Amino acid sequence: MVTITANVDVALDMFETGIASALSQTVISINPNQIEISRGDNYIELMEGKGFLSSTEGIVNRVTESVNGVKVFVIDGMSTPAASILAWGDQQDYQAFFKDILVGDDLIIGSNLDDRIFSYGGNDVIKAGAGDDQVDAGHGYIVIDGGIGDDTVALTGRATDYTIIQNEDFYILTSIKDQIKTSNIELFYFSDGRYLLDTELISNIDAFEGLVYAASYDDLRRAFRLDADAASSHYVSYGFNEGRDPNTFNPLAYIAAYSDLRGTFGLDTKAATRHYISWGADEGRSARFDGMAYLASYSDLRAAFGDDTKAATQHYIQYGVKEERTLTFDAADYLASNPSLVISLGSDLGAATEHFVTTGAAKGMSTNSFNALAYIASYSDLISAFGINESAGRNHFLTAGVVEGRHVTFDALAYGHAYSDLEAAFGNDQLLLTQHYIVYGSHEGRTAPSTPDSFF
Repeated sequence: MVTITANVDVALDMFETGIASALSQTVISINPNQIEISRGDNYIELMEGKGFLSSTEGIVNRVTESVNGVKVFVIDGMSTPAASILAWGDQQDYQAFFKDILVGDDLIIGSNLDDRIFSYGGNDVIKAGAGDDQVDAGHGYIVIDGGIGDDTVALTGRATDYTIIQNEDFYILTSIKDQIKTSNIELFYFSDGRYLLDTELISNIDAFEGLVYAASYDDLRRAFRLDADAASSHYVSYGFNEGRDPNTFNPLAYIAAYSDLRGTFGLDTKAATRHYISWGADEGRSARFDGMAYLASYSDLRAAFGDDTKAATQHYIQYGVKEERTLTFDAADYLASNPSLVISLGSDLGAATEHFVTTGAAKGMSTNSFNALAYIASYSDLISAFGINESAGRNHFLTAGVVEGRHVTFDALAYGHAYSDLEAAFGNDQLLLTQHYIVYGSHEGRTAPSTPDSFF
């Protein structure tokens, strides 16, 4: 766990630090356990750890930042290569430092003044302290105590994305991405531009649905059945601390997935949730409709709803089915067509779908330019392993090929032109030429002229 502790007498401003800035850096001194760095005219960082034989070796466990000779904050619990921190400084990559260290279960302790604090994600605890503080909550299970003062929390979702539950000491706001537990916070800011006072939350945010929480977990469904109050009490007392996601079950997606439910319930999510708990789960039904994939499949829906999967799923139930709309977006093809995304997203198809909706579509990023057969044909080991199994070839590219630096080099047209019998038989049909090479040509000793290295 990484802990960031502010000097109680100096405001903590995580948006204006030296170590996470574009300021020029100079290494002042190095010994086996410490590296001292100056940034700009005022910032000094003392990086402590071990193995600092040079500025490019060793692991940093602790950073102390001072400004004009006054200690501002200390970061403990790190395990970051010194070379990485220095490289980020040389590259003036002001975002990389906190993105790297704030990935787990972290603790941030503010000062007694007006702090600006943020969390990237994970299961973080933020104790802002006294002062009028601003806290940007990340994704994950975040506990925020604003302390004394008039404090503001900025949330990553729209106000309509959340439900809320309250007890005497705190609020918990939940969405499909965030579970935020707050106390001593006076103002809430949402990504749709809405500001709500703490006294306005209950009347403006949908109430927490205990039955949806119960439907999200088999043990809770069996224990509480249709007792919404008991399920809600469990979440407040135990579920949040256990890291349970109260929105795993999506009643709209459940309705959208089945024609009989669409006809019976329409948009009645409460009735659908009761149905799932009482009958649907035991019937093997699931909330399998993918609202993000529905958005990804139609540009008019993206224009109308953005990334609002709730509105998109409602549209499918009310109109999309009658319009004979289907889910046509293939997230694996999108990833394979854009190998740089594989580096950042891995093989996470849900993240890839969201990326297309929020970013890729507007940029005109390709969704279907990867040729899995040509990829297989480019490597003898893949030919032996997969034959003409396109799905297996694409999966190999996503899970191993990109990391291994593999590319599509097989040129079907050049292969056909190199052999008169193939040209006569297949002409310029690249699919048939590629299949022939994989099934026959590679075993007949035929050569496959290649294109220059390309991801496609």
